[in-house]
Amino acid sequence: LAAMCAVVPGLAGPALAFEAFASGRCDAGQKLEVLDAVADAARELAALPPVPDRDGDGTPRVGFADGDARLLGDSRASKPLATPRVQKVGRERVFAPSSLARLRAGPSAVAQSATSKPRRTRAHLIAASLAGPLLAGAIEMVRSAEDRAFAASREEAAVRADPGAVHVPGGGIDALVLGRALGCLGECCAAARNAPDAAKIAGGVLELALSPGAMNHAQPHVRRAALFACVGAVTSVPPAAAWHALSGGVGGVAAGSA
Repeated sequence: LAAMCAVVPGLAGPALAFEAFASGRCDAGQKLEVLDAVADAARELAALPPVPDRDGDGTPRVGFADGDARLLGDSRASKPLATPRVQKVGRERVFAPSSLARLRAGPSAVAQSATSKPRRTRAHLIAASLAGPLLAGAIEMVRSAEDRAFAASREEAAVRADPGAVHVPGGGIDALVLGRALGCLGECCAAARNAPDAAKIAGGVLELALSPGAMNHAQPHVRRAALFACVGAVTSVPPAAAWHALSGGVGGVAAGSA
């Protein structure tokens, strides 16, 4: 699942979020597996691609000759060699073999290397493909948690009024999934810190984590996960953007949620 999310995040991310949180066909264990896969894929998209080993590609190394000495600024280049064959004592250490090979190949090789594809991350795909669909599912989970908290408060009030009544608290499995979803959103924010839409997804995660259903949840691990999501959202954007989101701007009056 993580490999599919990393290869085709635009297709796999929304499909996994729908299957886990909207289809009704997944239990708590499968939802946790999906959340782990999304978090792993976000870290993989934020990482640089592996750099090939250019020194161990089997390219034959050229000996230290007159032309190489002239390129390196050696004073021996002006003196004629006594014999055309260079005698080596021990092992010769050649620095920057790839650069020397491009210099020997001429300007065409340098121009070809300059037009090669740059190596960069794919962090710009995290918000729209992974964090956005997951955020929509987490919003529904927080609303369900608020409804269950309201129903539980009514049942506890009924128990206090009637000593003979029995109240069994529930929602533990759902709280476990909600806590992991908040932690996964915090990891997505941390992975998308260099993306152009990092502030947008960080604002959505911050608003969700500060909602009463998450921050005032009855389970302590959900409150800790909400705090972790807030840390991931605030630290993934520049300090000025985080200050504007928290304080509401220059006037100091918060225009959004508390």
